[in-house]
This record gives sequence, C-alpha cells and structure tokens, in this order.
Amino acid sequence: MDADFVSKNLVKFFEEMIKAKIVPGAAYIGGISRFVQILCSLVADVPALPSVFANGVLMPLINAKLIDLK
Repeated sequence: MDADFVSKNLVKFFEEMIKAKIVPGAAYIGGISRFVQILCSLVADVPALPSVFANGVLMPLINAKLIDLK
C-alpha cells in the first residue's frame, strides 16, 4: 500500500466511519491528540504524513463537527 492510495481513500474511509457512528466522538479527540504527539518523530520517514493526516483525518472530523480546533 502506498501513500497515494491512502491519501485518496482515507477521506472516504473517515466519512463513512463518521456516518456509521462506529467510534464515539471523544475517542477521535484522544486518538488525534496521541497521534499529534508522535507526528514529529514520524515526519522524517514519511514527509507526506502531515498533509495526509490533515486532509484525510482532521478535515472530515472538523466538517462533521466532531472536533473543534481552538
């Protein structure tokens, strides 16, 4: 699996998870917080990761009003 495949399909995956209410809203916040803590150590190995994460995970959650960036 390559970064292009993940980038193209991650948005749809999260949108479908949100619609199905598979994961409670609070779990998203905890997962995002944890991921952001380790993001810096991962960027050297996967430079596209911040963009893929922002577009594929954060934006669908923000659009669904499950998280709010302050």
